[in-house]
Amino acid sequence: MRMINALIDADKLFDTEIYPDSNHGIYQRKNTRLQLYRRMTAFILENL
Repeated sequence: MRMINALIDADKLFDTEIYPDSNHGIYQRKNTRLQLYRRMTAFILENL
C-alpha cells in the first residue's frame, strides 16, 4: 500500500490488481495467471 500511496501523492496514474488470499505467486488460484496475462496483453495493445 505504500507504493499506491506514493503514486497517488505523485499524481501518477496506475492500475493495481489485488488477489485475496494470495501471495506474489500467480499459480495459487485457477484463473489468476490467465487473468494476469490477459491484462498484460491488453495493456501492451493499448499502449503501443
